[in-house]
Amino acid sequence: MRQPCAGEFNRNDEKGSGTVFGIALIGVISLLGFVAVVQVQATLLSHSVQGAADLSAIAGAQSPADPCAKAESIALFNKVILKHCFIDGENVSVEVEAATPALVAKLLDRFGISVNNVRAVATAGPPDFASVL
Repeated sequence: MRQPCAGEFNRNDEKGSGTVFGIALIGVISLLGFVAVVQVQATLLSHSVQGAADLSAIAGAQSPADPCAKAESIALFNKVILKHCFIDGENVSVEVEAATPALVAKLLDRFGISVNNVRAVATAGPPDFASVL
């Protein structure tokens, strides 16, 4: 068996480097997966809260008696909180808020990222038939 010379490369020096590379690769893939899951959760929550705001504003605009009470009941049914309700003639504007899921908030807090509640605004009123014609 031949001994390596002073400047020659020895393959035995690389034993275990594949394991270290594999562990690093798994860590990077896991981190990217975590970021993707958090992004999807935030997007779904944002769309859900905007939908609840839209429904609350439409329900309030269609209510003849107390538009803000109707908007609030629809908001609570959709698991959001009605923060503001403003009536301008036949138009109803609402602002709703929902809390970020606890698991997502805890995970982001560990990385030093503060999470606020998700807010959405919507306005609804009678249709403007003059603009259609």
